[in-house]
Amino acid sequence: ASAITRAVTPPSMSTPATGLSTLTTINFANNSQLQTIGPKAFLGCNNLTTVNLPNSTNTIGTQAFQNCTNLQTINLKGVSYIGDAAFNNAFIAQNDALAQANPVSLDLTSAQYIGVGAFDSSVWTSSSAGSQELPGTGGATETQNLSKISSVSFSKPLTTLSAYAINGANYLTSADLSNCTSLAAVGNNAFSGTQNLASVKFSNTIDSIGDNAFSGVNPKLTTLTLPANLATVGNNAFNGCSQLSTLTVDSTSLSIGDNACSGCDLSALDFSKAVGGLTIGTSAFSNNENLKTLKLATENLEPDSQTQIKSLAFSGCKNLDLQA
Repeated sequence: ASAITRAVTPPSMSTPATGLSTLTTINFANNSQLQTIGPKAFLGCNNLTTVNLPNSTNTIGTQAFQNCTNLQTINLKGVSYIGDAAFNNAFIAQNDALAQANPVSLDLTSAQYIGVGAFDSSVWTSSSAGSQELPGTGGATETQNLSKISSVSFSKPLTTLSAYAINGANYLTSADLSNCTSLAAVGNNAFSGTQNLASVKFSNTIDSIGDNAFSGVNPKLTTLTLPANLATVGNNAFNGCSQLSTLTVDSTSLSIGDNACSGCDLSALDFSKAVGGLTIGTSAFSNNENLKTLKLATENLEPDSQTQIKSLAFSGCKNLDLQA
């Protein structure tokens, strides 16, 4: 028998697909009752390139398309739930030329939940058994593959953007979360390693940016406005964004983690609105060699203020002048 290269499913699909390593195309378009693609349904179908979903599909289960490395096209516009590692190590290119020639755009405007490592381009393996683990679970080592994801659209329904959600999307140029008015936090490593990211926009509902959330985004990101209600910037959140020269801070109370903006190119910092408390972590702004001005609220300089500036917070900032 010849190898299976195409599948047209019946109205319901209750069991995961197995033995379909040669499958290239799946057409669910006429299955108007299909709501869920189950966990591991097409795990490891590494020749799969095209998936057509009906408008009724709202859930993609955990690891459903994990390791579908050649996946190029899938319609996610109506999907509200994308499980952990659902597309982990999918949309992968063998080299830069192929990545640029075959860009992938994702419409996640209906997504409410984007799980841990949902679109992470890494392969995570256990150091002992060699079996795959979900990103962020510990005890694992990471091999970064080359992602073809170049564009992602988010919108108002989004409530959860988990750790490693879009980690390693090398050709992603912008992350616009400004319409995500139900989103409170950006997960750890959510956009880390997105080396062509030039624009980041936040909704003012976001109060937490996780550890390493945008670390290694260089050298394209130059300007950043933090959300007005932001309370926490995690450790290493923007570490290594080497061309980040302008940072706008409107928070009235803010904690900035260790190494959060280390190695950036900031020339001025204004924390004068942070009258409710300010913590600047260890080495948070170290090696910003062009940093000349640091402005604090007068309340931050009072003996009984809640201000904490930890060791080495501004080490290597040779020309810094404190203002109030």
